[in-house]
Amino acid sequence: MCYTYSILIDGYFKKGEMELALEMYDGMVDLNISPTDFTINTIINGLCKVGRTSEARDMLKKSMEKGFIPMCMTYNSIIDGFMKEGDINSALSVKAEMCKNGISPSVVTYTSLIDWVL
Repeated sequence: MCYTYSILIDGYFKKGEMELALEMYDGMVDLNISPTDFTINTIINGLCKVGRTSEARDMLKKSMEKGFIPMCMTYNSIIDGFMKEGDINSALSVKAEMCKNGISPSVVTYTSLIDWVL
């Protein structure tokens, strides 16, 4: 069931229907359907792509409190989002948090950081 919700949420984000994506997520949670890692990563990535990276970072923190273990891709979405918003300090802070949590930066991480400088 969660997989279906995740696909719908992803589709809404891809169509630019962020509010519908978030409503779908809230509805899923209201029905006591636990989000998977895929669901959380989809929402974080979607929020970052529409310029709401601070919200994505907040969601990451809340999700981690509930046991979510982020992947490099999760952090990369947030770093890239902050870089696209011109907030290099927040991007570097997320990279430091990523390293502190034992996740090594990837080529994608560094590409996001370098692209902004160039």
